[in-house]
Formats: sequence, structure tokens, C-alpha cells
Amino acid sequence: MDGEGQQGSSDHNIELDFSDDNNLGDETDGVSYEPNTDDDANAAAANEDSNAGGGGAAAAGRTAPRSSKRHRREQIQQLEAVFQQCPHPDEQLRLDLSKRLGMGLLQVKFWFQNRRSAKKNKMEQQEGKKLREENEMLLAENKAMKAEIQSRTCIGCGGPRMHIHDCRDTPEKQRLRMENAMLKDQLMRTKVFVSVLTGKDVDDAAAAAEEGALPAAYSPYGLNNGGRPLVINPAAAVPAPSMSSAARSIAASQITLLDHLIGACEEFKMIASMNEPMWLRTSDGDVLNNQAYKNATYPGILGICPKGFAVDGTRTTGIVLGNAADLTSIFMDPARWSEMFPGIIVAGVTSSAIINSSASQPRLVQLVQMSAELKVLAPRAPVVRVRFMRQCMRLQPRLWAVVDVSVDGFIGHNDEKTLDLYQTAAALPTMYTAYRLLPSGCIIEEMDDGHCKVTCIVHAEYDESNIQPLFHPLLRSGQAFGARRWLASLQRQSEYFAVLRSDLVLNLNNTGAAMKPAGKKGILELAQRMTMNFYVAMCGLPAGQPWNDWNGGIGVGSERFELAVHFVTLDHQGVLSATTTVWLPGVPAGRVFHYLCDGSRRGEWDSLASSGPMKEVACVATGQLYGNSVSVLRPSVYNGTTNKNDKLILQEAYADASCMFMAYAPIDKQSMHQVMNGGGHTSFSLSPCGFIVLPDGQGQQSVQTISAGSSSSAGVSATCAGSIVSALYQTELSAPLQQSVAIGLMDDIGNLFCHAIKKIKDAVQAKLVVPA
Repeated sequence: MDGEGQQGSSDHNIELDFSDDNNLGDETDGVSYEPNTDDDANAAAANEDSNAGGGGAAAAGRTAPRSSKRHRREQIQQLEAVFQQCPHPDEQLRLDLSKRLGMGLLQVKFWFQNRRSAKKNKMEQQEGKKLREENEMLLAENKAMKAEIQSRTCIGCGGPRMHIHDCRDTPEKQRLRMENAMLKDQLMRTKVFVSVLTGKDVDDAAAAAEEGALPAAYSPYGLNNGGRPLVINPAAAVPAPSMSSAARSIAASQITLLDHLIGACEEFKMIASMNEPMWLRTSDGDVLNNQAYKNATYPGILGICPKGFAVDGTRTTGIVLGNAADLTSIFMDPARWSEMFPGIIVAGVTSSAIINSSASQPRLVQLVQMSAELKVLAPRAPVVRVRFMRQCMRLQPRLWAVVDVSVDGFIGHNDEKTLDLYQTAAALPTMYTAYRLLPSGCIIEEMDDGHCKVTCIVHAEYDESNIQPLFHPLLRSGQAFGARRWLASLQRQSEYFAVLRSDLVLNLNNTGAAMKPAGKKGILELAQRMTMNFYVAMCGLPAGQPWNDWNGGIGVGSERFELAVHFVTLDHQGVLSATTTVWLPGVPAGRVFHYLCDGSRRGEWDSLASSGPMKEVACVATGQLYGNSVSVLRPSVYNGTTNKNDKLILQEAYADASCMFMAYAPIDKQSMHQVMNGGGHTSFSLSPCGFIVLPDGQGQQSVQTISAGSSSSAGVSATCAGSIVSALYQTELSAPLQQSVAIGLMDDIGNLFCHAIKKIKDAVQAKLVVPA
């Protein structure tokens, strides 16, 4: 528009005047314009022709002076009023203004052009003034900061300040800072682990390392050959000459153990942070790609997998109720850890003292050595004994890692280790199997809602030679000792203990009155005691205890099946215990569990109910999944006679991703009411009966995504998932059994098992029953 205005002024003798005449100011400047008459136009045309022929100098000398005329104040005021409403008037509006104000059409047009130019110039002047003021302020601030930097003392520490040219950051300085931070971290880790293993203070341990407790070639992270674990030969250690031979041997062993633990931590963090191709996705979680693992870690932190050993490598993630501090303390406390996983840990856990990293940072790193027996909840399933070192470390402010690794025969990657492992397996009883734990554990990430995101990783190798073939698919699928079972038990027990600690009562008894919090706690604690007795009777056969087997069957023709019942007499308790296990191929475990939990059909299989109805007196939900509850039941018929309200049944049932459980025990009415009213529950004994239903490990969803270099194939297994059902029956003995009485009692109990399994088979429509 500015160019348009200048062209119009050249053709029509428009002159601009931005003076303050008549107090109009910059916003209402007068513009003088005198339109040419016809004579003036003819003269101008003649002058232009003359200029074209005679040159510009002669034309300049003959140019007539131009006249100017200032607009009236009223005209300017009305033009200004229109400009405030419409800075760009159209042709019609300019024509109306021209007629109303007595001005030429071009006068109106160029007035608006000049007014817009004046407004634009004023805005640019104001903006330039503002920028100049900001520039002056920044220059003054910069000058003051330079003067402060060049001063000789620092306000914070009182020392000399660095010169300004030293403040320039360079890539080399950045690299040195990163390297310095890494070295400080390595030094801290080394001090911590040496302090833990030597029992000395961190500073004393560092001094001992300088004196020769650590070899010169020792790497704080224990890494070499492209990140693979580095095992230090004890002979490579160079202890101080003043140390005795025993002390030198201990120092060398500590160095080797230290390298073993650090290498395990690094390997665990590596596999935990990777996805495909290290981990292959399945419907039940991730499965370790053994080929990718061998390529990354060969020969492995425990050496080559012995011949005949199977690999269990699984990973799964879930949300657990509780905060990170509680979960880490549970993992590092052997008693609480055993209590959190009662269905997996069947023997007492032994451990060394838990040692913190330092007094100033008591929860930075912790170490504990543990020994435990792990069991599948079935009477003929294998038991594994494992001795391992557990480390708990904080990776980030809200992120923790708990790492386990076996410590049996870990010195060196040679044939001696394999020989020791075979000797250990040969020395174990038949019911035990050799088991070694490669770097495993869990990552605990604390969330803001009182929960934690837990990623559980299990990587183990076990001897399959002395395991019944029925349990091979279960162990290979990872549902026996894999990550899925550990995480499911952790989630379920966390919910159980939350209900136990809570003062809220979720359910009411049959009278409509709310149960007291003390009564709820008493029932849950009594159910815990009953469940532990059930685990011991089902899986915890004392060493050297004699047993008897009973074999029988039920049905005719193709409907007939056989059972093998295992009898044990616990003389010190006066209890006869009987167990049996059957395999129902093609029948999912959930279908069997739902039938057992159906109270309307309880009388079909429960000998205590004697085909009569069962009424629920009280119930406390212990989890979110179906069936997770502790109930008090009252049968209308008990042992074939009318129940005159003198017998109640305590029952606990739960289900998770790896196991389904039901245990029940008869209790007299007076004792149960005493517990429900907040009284004690240790004055009477419990002989529970019940069922454990496990998936058989078959029919699992296969790998969904296969890497290009993997030899595995995708697809779904053609075998349908089945279930392994184990039953327990116990009866109290008033006196030692004579042989004739014992045979008759075993026949009665065997027939009870046959009747119950037959009812289960018909209810779940199982085509086949296979005894274990």
C-alpha cells in the first residue's frame, strides 16, 4: 500500500505534512492536495513532451511550482472517525466520503493510504524504542555478570573464581566428566562389595584392597570380552606377603565370590532390559530365547549347561499391592519371604545375616545368602534344593532390583563345576532333583497409588532325569518354578495380608450381624494354620517315614479307571494321611476348580457332607479373583447323621494363574464361635482335607513373534490344556492301628477317593483319568 500511495502522489501532486497544525497531532495530520485543472493538465502534458525531447535539465528549469491545500479540521475529524472503524474503505465508501466532505475521490483514497503509512511508522518507532531499552538492560546485566565472574572470591566457598575463558565447555571436558562419574560409581560399588565380604568398614576395605586384597587386573564390574562376565582365577590374586596362607585363601575366595555376584547383577540387568530376540512373547508371558542368550553370554556365569538338564527361562510383569520398601524388605527377610510364598517354599529357609552396604546408606545394597527347598504342590512332584546369594540394590530413586544367583560350585568355568553338580545330584534322595539358579530376580518400580509394578524373571537349569514324565510339561512351561508362579503368589498373598491387616469386614454372617475385626483376624489366622498343615501333609513327607500304597479302581469297561493312593501314618500326631494324583487330559484346571467350589453340588463328592446341602455361616473374601475366600460352612448332614449344629467346616480356597487350591477341616461349633468372637485358635488340632488343581503345562500358546535367526517355529500346540488333580484325606487315630484294621481303613479311604474322582470326572466331562 505504501508503494501505491507514493505513485498516486507523483501523478496528482499529493504532498504529505505531518505537522501538529491546529492541534491535530500525529494521528490527525493535515494533507494538502490541489487537483489540477484542465489547463494545468494540458500544460503538464506539454511539459512532459518537451522533457522527452529536450532533456531533463531544461524541463526541471521550466517546472511550475505546485500549490497545496490543507484539509479542514471537520474533514480530518470525519475521515479519522471512519479510519478507526475501517482502515481500508472500499470504493463505495470512499465515494460517499468524497461527496459528503466535498473532497475529490483521489483525495480520500490517498488520505487513507497516508494515514495507514503514518500509523505503521509510529508503531515501528515504538517497537524500536522498546527493543533498544531491552538491549541496554541486557548489556548492563551482562556487564555486571562479567564483573562478578572476574572477581577474585566466590560467594559460596570463598575460593578463587575460574576465569571466564575456562567456562567454555568442550566435548573433551564432557567426556572426562562422564568418565569421572563412571569411575566414581565403580569405586563406590567395589568398596561396598569388599566391605560386605570382608566385614570391614568401607574405608578399611578400600585400604585392604590397596594392600593387595584385590588383584591388579580386577575389574570392578567383572566384565570382559564385550560385556561377558569375567571369572577371576583365585591363583591370579596377589595378597599381601604379610597375610597368612588361610587369610590369603579367604581373600582369594572373597574376590571370586565378589566377581561372581557383580557379574550376576550385570547379566540380570542386561536380560531384564532386552526384548526380542532375547525374549519371545507367549500368551503367558515372555520365554527366554536360549540361542540368543548363549550368543550374548557364552559360556555363561555358571558355565555350560550340563547334559540332561532342562532350561526354565520366563519373564512376566504385573501390579502388586504394596510399596517398594515393604516388598524389598520381604525379599531380604527369610522368614517373611517364606511366609509370602507358602505354596512354593515347603522347607525352612536358612540364611546368613543381612548386611547393609554402609551406615550412611543402609538400603543402597544388601546381601543375604539363602538355602531353601522349593516344591510343586503335588505329592509325587519333585523337590528342589537351592542355595543362592540374594542382592537387593536401588537402581533409581523409585526403582529397585532383587537379584538371585546360585553359589554352589561357582569357582571357574571348567569341568570341575559340572562334575561337582553331578555328584551333588547323585547324592540327593530320589525325591530331590539338582537345580541351579542363573541370574534371576525381579525389578520393582514404585507407583503413586500404593502399588508397585513388578517384573519377575526366572532363569534356572534342572535335572529332568529323576522327574516323572507327567510333570515334564509343567516344569518346561515355567508354571512350576517359573516367573508366572512367583508373581501370581506374590499378588495373591499381598492381597491376603492386606485383608488380614484391615479393620474392614467385607461380608456378613448368616445372622446379618457384622463380624468383629478380631473375629475376622482369628478366622484368617486359623485358615493360615490349616493351609500350612495341608501343605506339609501333601508335600512334606518326613525323611525316612514309611508309607504304604493302595491300588484300586472304579467303573466298568471303558469308564473304569485305576487309582494309586499313598498312605502315611504320622505317629507323633496320631493322623493317617492319604494322597492321590490323577491327570485329566483335555480338561482345563479352572473347570475342575469351579465344580469343587460349587456349594450346591458339594454333596456329590464330599464325604463329610454325605450328599446333603452345605450352608455358609461366614465368609471373608481374600482376593479379587473368583473363589479367593475363607468360609465357615455348616453341613446339614455330617458323616451320615443329622448335624445338630455341633460341627462346622472351615474352608479356604484360592486361585491364581498357576495353581488352584481348596482345603477344609471339621471344627466343633464351640471352638469356631470362640475364634469368631476374637478368642484363641491354638488349643485344638486341625487335620485338613482338600484338593490342589494344577495346569498340566500342555496346550500353551506358542511364540507369537520369531526372530529371523531362531530355529523355533510359530503356531499353537495341537494338544489341549489339561489339569493335574491332587487330593488329600486325613483322619485322626485314637490308637495305633493293627494290621487288619489298617487294611480295612485304607480300603475305605481308597474307595472314598475313587468315588470323589469319579464324580469330578463326570462333572467336568473328562474322557480319561490317568493315575500318577
